[in-house]
Amino acid sequence: MSGLLFFLLPYAIGALAAPFAIRADRRRRKQRQEGLQWIADRFGLSEVSVGPWQLIARYGRHRVRIEQGRGEGKMPITLVAVEGNSGITLRPEPRNPLQKVLGEREIELGDEGFDAAVEVHGAPDRVRALLDVETRATVMAMLGGLLVVPGRRPLSIRGRAVLVHGDLQARLDDHPRMPTAVELADALGALLAIAERFERPADLAARLASAIEKEPEWRVRLQGLQTLSTSYPAHPATAAALRHALLDEQAEVRLHAAVALGEEGHASLLALARHERTADTIAAQAVGALGDRMPADVGVQVLRQALRTRRLRTCVACVQAVDPLGGPEARELLVKMLTRESGELAVAAAHALGRYARGGDEIEEALIRALERDDDAVRLAAIEALGHMGSARSVMSIQEAGRAGADAETRRTARQAVAEIQSRLPGASAGQLSVAEDGAGRLSLADDDPRGRLSMPGPAAARRR
Repeated sequence: MSGLLFFLLPYAIGALAAPFAIRADRRRRKQRQEGLQWIADRFGLSEVSVGPWQLIARYGRHRVRIEQGRGEGKMPITLVAVEGNSGITLRPEPRNPLQKVLGEREIELGDEGFDAAVEVHGAPDRVRALLDVETRATVMAMLGGLLVVPGRRPLSIRGRAVLVHGDLQARLDDHPRMPTAVELADALGALLAIAERFERPADLAARLASAIEKEPEWRVRLQGLQTLSTSYPAHPATAAALRHALLDEQAEVRLHAAVALGEEGHASLLALARHERTADTIAAQAVGALGDRMPADVGVQVLRQALRTRRLRTCVACVQAVDPLGGPEARELLVKMLTRESGELAVAAAHALGRYARGGDEIEEALIRALERDDDAVRLAAIEALGHMGSARSVMSIQEAGRAGADAETRRTARQAVAEIQSRLPGASAGQLSVAEDGAGRLSLADDDPRGRLSMPGPAAARRR
């Protein structure tokens, strides 16, 4: 009997306690509903729908929600949300990259600390316009559980706030206790103030230009200018921002602004190209952007300087712009490069010399000597150059370079070079040029007619002249 009573005792206690539990739950639900109604009255919310565990209403142009939900690990939370229209998502970078949402393109702003901590999604122009330096600091604080509003004391919350498709959400922990009505009201007030930062601006280009002007991180400035240049090229704010960027302390920013401004950026490109301390990649891009607008005297000066400081990319860029450089000084410098340099510089010099239709004996001789170099790329470039500007005296050397021991590309290029030279000889026609069989260095312009033979000294004799 005593065993049966012991077995039934918990059920008896539960039956006696049930009414008290029901009354306590009703009391909590009533208190919660009264608290949510107090919040609605405090903020003067409109279109209010309030229940024990949910408040839906409107504050000006924003819809607001306070409701129960589930957070990470299915833990219960109270969600305080303010709807927005930016469409941007800002959340902590997941520890495991595999946790990132597939198909969404993450945006890197150029602020290394922010990019490492925050996963950013949204329209690039909108993201860059809204996430200025102050807003990025606000976001970092939000993710750490601190709601910062200018003119108010920072509000610490039991949880953190994120932005999801434009909606600000404070996710407050319900453990070990649910947030009070005062805590919910304070969180809502802070979110309403912060939400103004994420309102989609009427003039995105002007907002982005303003953000760039105050931006301390040069990579953020550069990427912002790139977005302005591509998305809003004709907007007045873009031109103003680019002009302002011509005075930027960072060379990369000045380079982009100068290129984007076209003729207006010409002087800045020249300054970047001429300055000895400009980084190799930047100077090379400036030279390339100038192209045929590079004055001859400046081009030669930049090339000499780049050779002396061994800024190889700049050297190659200058050589590729040799046509506008022109003049005997440039030709002399290119011949020296071909003779003294190796690898990419020698190849670039050979190609540039090949563009001189009337190069003269010195250039042709330098290219012929280059055929003896122990560098396949240089030999190939010299063959091509001689095909463009060489005379009949180059043929023997070209054919020697393209004999059976050479690779297929060299043999093909040699044949093409000889054909090009043939086409320039007086009275020549396709298929007529060949080397005489007796090896005396004669070129036959007609297969059988002895009047069609041109006597030419071999390479060694040519060099002695």
